[in-house]
Amino acid sequence: MVQESKAKQSCRIRAAHFGDYETVSDIAGDVFAAYGDYSEVLPGYMFFDNVQTFVCEVEDRIVGFIQLGFVPDAAQGGRVVADVLAVGLLDGYRHMGLGRALFQRVFDEMEQVGPARGLFDLWLTVAHTNRPAIEAFTRLGFTFHGEAVGIYEGGQRALRMRRPIEQGGDS
Repeated sequence: MVQESKAKQSCRIRAAHFGDYETVSDIAGDVFAAYGDYSEVLPGYMFFDNVQTFVCEVEDRIVGFIQLGFVPDAAQGGRVVADVLAVGLLDGYRHMGLGRALFQRVFDEMEQVGPARGLFDLWLTVAHTNRPAIEAFTRLGFTFHGEAVGIYEGGQRALRMRRPIEQGGDS
């Protein structure tokens, strides 16, 4: 494991490419195992036109990823919404600011493309049992919105959270 300050300083966020599939699959399988088998589903999103995947590299090693999807939301009457489909970091790289860096990349992207696409909120879904993620998302400005929207394969309730998209300012 890399020291916290060194990891944050050397973190490079970039768009994922085909060669990252296996690493994203391994991370997804590890990070989301308690919620179901996401080792093929999440990396498969990398090839969807309406999904952007970004990876976090530390010392030339991919240690995490985030996926931003522009997807129809049944709870919003089928309207397309910006949705963080997944975010995950390897165990030894959490609590170092790398997740915040991944989200900042998404926030920056949304400031650029969101308003032009009529998107003014960023959504995500989190398991009701995932307290560390809920606390992190809350610190990033997300708030709960509505009731549970489903059940993960692992039996956890899926809760929706949203955050307004900043309009040309700091997020």
